[in-house]
Amino acid sequence: PLPHTISDIREVPTTPVSRAPMSVHGAIAPSVVDFLQACSASGLVERARLDQLAQAHAAGDARRPEAVADYLVKLGELTRFQADKLLAGVPQGLAIGPYRLLCPLARGGMGVVYLARDSRTAGLVALKVLPPRRAKAEPRTLARFEREKEIGLALPTHPSLVQTIDAGQDAGVHFLALEYVPGRTMRQAVTDDGPMPLGAAARAFADAARGLHAAHKAGFVHRDFKPANLMLPPTGPAKLLDFGFALRIGEASPA
Repeated sequence: PLPHTISDIREVPTTPVSRAPMSVHGAIAPSVVDFLQACSASGLVERARLDQLAQAHAAGDARRPEAVADYLVKLGELTRFQADKLLAGVPQGLAIGPYRLLCPLARGGMGVVYLARDSRTAGLVALKVLPPRRAKAEPRTLARFEREKEIGLALPTHPSLVQTIDAGQDAGVHFLALEYVPGRTMRQAVTDDGPMPLGAAARAFADAARGLHAAHKAGFVHRDFKPANLMLPPTGPAKLLDFGFALRIGEASPA
């Protein structure tokens, strides 16, 4: 059975079953004790809540960390992405500032974008992350990331512009919290489905033009308008994103 509380996990003996060398992402699978320690260290589930869940799941197939992980996923305490990371013994990086990473959304030129939950409001955001290693090794990428932060926070609120909600740095990880827009980019839609119907394409470009006009009125030129930077949500207007190459009107273009 699971330990009664997380405080007890060091005292609970492990069994040959829980230590069996089952492959998780090419590594040795952890014991239940290891998995619960990783859960606690990750900051994804509060310790008191883990204690409560450990008591509730004391029966059944609780000797296998995979079973415990499946149970927490079923309850909605963890996502599958989070559970797999913890089973692989990687609790670090799943919480960045007040944001809890739920799953990857996309990989862009500057890093990975994750669906994340704001622990303060429980709202969803698209969290763009630039890892410390890349920030140190690629000064131009860091400068572009900082530029996108600065301009994103200065842009006006507009239905056709993806809003920048927050920006900062946590333990060397640069992050940018953006409005989460479900759906696909225009590039993804065309790649998946072929050419868009004329009416749908016209509406999307009209929405984009309104967003570009709002940014221009605020003093900014996007400079990287393309189908990959136009989100098409299931409802509502298309939304323009990625101001990493933007300039203020009248500002000299970088060399």
